[in-house]
Amino acid sequence: MTRRGFSLIELIVVIVLLAIVAATASLSLRGYVQRHRLARAAETLGRFDLALRAEARRKRAIVTGMIEPRRGRLTVQATEPYRTFDLPASVRVGTVRVGQVMSSSRRRQIAVNPIGDSPSYAIEVVSGSTSRWVFFSGGCGQQVNDLDRDQIAALLGAS
Repeated sequence: MTRRGFSLIELIVVIVLLAIVAATASLSLRGYVQRHRLARAAETLGRFDLALRAEARRKRAIVTGMIEPRRGRLTVQATEPYRTFDLPASVRVGTVRVGQVMSSSRRRQIAVNPIGDSPSYAIEVVSGSTSRWVFFSGGCGQQVNDLDRDQIAALLGAS
């Protein structure tokens, strides 16, 4: 008697193995997608800071930028209409630190003087279970990514 095809046990084993491989790939892919969203959010924050400083220099006046953590929106409040920058989908602002002041839920303002200087500040962006701090140096606007909370505290002064 010759056997043709596969037994039910063999099919179930193959399906279980495929499910394990798919679950592993899904977890790996989710982390990659979250890191990519955070990288895009850091780019958006950099464009916001650059636009804020450029507008202050162009107008030769103090310009403020509004950071709205709940909406994930950044606004340069010098132009009519205001210039806004939205964070990517599924990314939110976790914490904003300006100097020693830390805030996570209410709006924060960043003031830039006519020559483009501002206080140093840091913004934590969060996507799922992954987060990233983005630091901006006040005098020159240099952006530094991927610092941890202790490094941010050291740069902005212990709170």
